[in-house]
Amino acid sequence: MLGNLKTATLLVVAGAVLSSASPAHADQASINSISFNTQSAFNQVIHVVSSDKKKWDKLKAGSVQFWAHMQLDTKWPGYVNTAGVVLGSCGGNSCLSYPKLFAQQNVNQRDYNHQRNFAVSTGKIPVSSGGGIPLLPYGNQMIARCNQHLAANGPTKKYSFDFLMHATFVADTGKTANINDLLTEVIGPDGPTLGNVHYSKTGSFIVKVECDPVIISPVGGIATQEPDFKVTSIELFRTTFSGATSQPNPGTVCKKAELKVRLKTSKAGSVKFKLWTKIGTSPMTSKVIDAWSAFTGGGFKAEYKEWVSVSKTSFVQAMAEDMTNPIGQSTGWKSITLHCTGAGGGGLADKPNSNDDGPLVAPLKVTGELTLADSAANSNKPRLGQAVFK
Repeated sequence: MLGNLKTATLLVVAGAVLSSASPAHADQASINSISFNTQSAFNQVIHVVSSDKKKWDKLKAGSVQFWAHMQLDTKWPGYVNTAGVVLGSCGGNSCLSYPKLFAQQNVNQRDYNHQRNFAVSTGKIPVSSGGGIPLLPYGNQMIARCNQHLAANGPTKKYSFDFLMHATFVADTGKTANINDLLTEVIGPDGPTLGNVHYSKTGSFIVKVECDPVIISPVGGIATQEPDFKVTSIELFRTTFSGATSQPNPGTVCKKAELKVRLKTSKAGSVKFKLWTKIGTSPMTSKVIDAWSAFTGGGFKAEYKEWVSVSKTSFVQAMAEDMTNPIGQSTGWKSITLHCTGAGGGGLADKPNSNDDGPLVAPLKVTGELTLADSAANSNKPRLGQAVFK
């Protein structure tokens, strides 16, 4: 805030005409350029749920994020008075009717340059139940697409898809600035308004939409996620398969490994876990994964699989951490070596190397007495032998 006041003071010294008596939004400034660069965040999910167990009809409470960089360059004697971001694609003062994600009032800068992460609450995405389409149609569009995949017995099968959303950078400009007004930042619908929208620029970001199924209980009826829902165990398996290879370059063939995370739960419901991986000397990486636990004969469980590829013989480590229970569980670090032939070095195993049946066991150790018997001790010809182990 003090930095903005100092900037305004320097502009006075430089000869800029600043008037505290003039309205902040008196005249629209001309601009050289405006830009709004957006970037989707990893694994942002909006869940669509069913309230009547007959069709999908609501967005589950939650939020998704995206990152954006806002820039606006005015021509002299122009100033940016108010800047903000609204959810949706719009232009001019029509943007004032869209859900506000962010606003800065009394910016008093000639060139605006700001970047931040944005959180979009599903509460900002309206859903119309009367057959009409709201100004912001995203909620109705998500629900309609889910309902295109209803099963014969209703919303009982999970379906997911990528969905493109938009946000718009808006700015109110003027040819004078008011140094008596202090910078005000507002997030959400409360506080000062955005003012007139002289300039706008729209960007887009992608989220994943998951149509959460209602689960048919093994004893009949609909089973939903119970209050005592919890993850009872989490396991991580590493498996290689014959013929499952990658070719990072024409002279190298490498084995691939399948990572499988299995979570067992007390009931049907959504689970979340973090998967950590480290390949060779590369930095450790992690990602958060959402899954659904359903009844599969032996109980309720969720499974997630992904492939790991390497470009040279590498020691691969992985670990999964439960994020559903208040106190999570961990698989601990598991490891596997993926071999390459050719330029990658090392040997390529021909047979599958799997520990999918559970953890490795110690090598078999036996003790006893071994007796060898010769069926024709006095013969010089090859003959059968007999071994007896006690």
